[in-house]
Amino acid sequence: MSRDVLLNFNESPFGLLPEAASAARLAVGQSGRYQFVLAEQLREEIAAWHGVPLAWVSLYPGSNRVLHYATMAFTSATAPLVVASPGYAVCETAARLAARPVRKIPLRADGSHDVEAMCAAAPAGGLIYVANPNNPTGSITPHRDLMDLLRKKNPVTTLLIDEAYLEFCDQPSLLDQVASDASLIVTRTFSKIHGMAGLRVGYAIAQPASLSLIHTVPPHDISVPGAAAALASLKQSEALAERKATIRRVREAFMAWLDQRGIAYTASQANCMMLQIGRDGNQLARDLAQRHNIHIGRSWPEAPDWVRVTIGLDEEMEALQSALESTLFADAVGA
Repeated sequence: MSRDVLLNFNESPFGLLPEAASAARLAVGQSGRYQFVLAEQLREEIAAWHGVPLAWVSLYPGSNRVLHYATMAFTSATAPLVVASPGYAVCETAARLAARPVRKIPLRADGSHDVEAMCAAAPAGGLIYVANPNNPTGSITPHRDLMDLLRKKNPVTTLLIDEAYLEFCDQPSLLDQVASDASLIVTRTFSKIHGMAGLRVGYAIAQPASLSLIHTVPPHDISVPGAAAALASLKQSEALAERKATIRRVREAFMAWLDQRGIAYTASQANCMMLQIGRDGNQLARDLAQRHNIHIGRSWPEAPDWVRVTIGLDEEMEALQSALESTLFADAVGA
């Protein structure tokens, strides 16, 4: 492919749904006004979609903001942040910048979170962060394990479940547990399956006492085009289901190719996964970008010979496979 292939940031390869793009374009012309009512309409739609009270929904310019604010609100010099390893780095970065203790718990061999060890690492407060499916591995932690985590953690320890990638799989949400557990925060984003990464719209659902500690100022501070696009996108359930099915089909085809080539990978149920490539993962990423205009993700310090790859469209994955063939198996190809 002559154009750059972008498989590095777990973005949707589909972009905005047509209805969302039209709504955003129209909203740009109205963006000379704050349009606070539009954000409220989006909150109301999200609350109705999930069947929760409006007061439990808070909007953010991307869900990263929630992760940062929650880390600041619920950790301290004596109350740690507990995260998976490898895992998404926003909470960890925020904690280290604020000199908060960080406890990194290795994922189990199947890619799930070690909930027992996470509970033990936060015996009396702090924040446990779980992305499910996990980023960068795409692997899931079974619902029963997350329920165990809710039951077994210290009641004063806050649990943040990041469901940014949940819409790519059939794993149950933990949203139905918010009503009975004031220490639970669940986050979602429009960046992934909705294809709105650049418009920056995310949200948290929690009981008001928790939300009051992690609000933006002013609250629900998102852009007018972002709110309009999100409102339109929420109504396109059939199109979103088609995206989910396409990602699953392409992911499974890619896994079959990896099996044929003997390349180990994580058991992903999201639109990303990690590959074990037997060499420095960051160097492979640089090589693919320089030689093939294919951009993949990075490796993690605890897994330097693994590298993250986003699942794209058929032609993008075919280009990646061809590039991996010539890069990882150059001797065999040339023989």
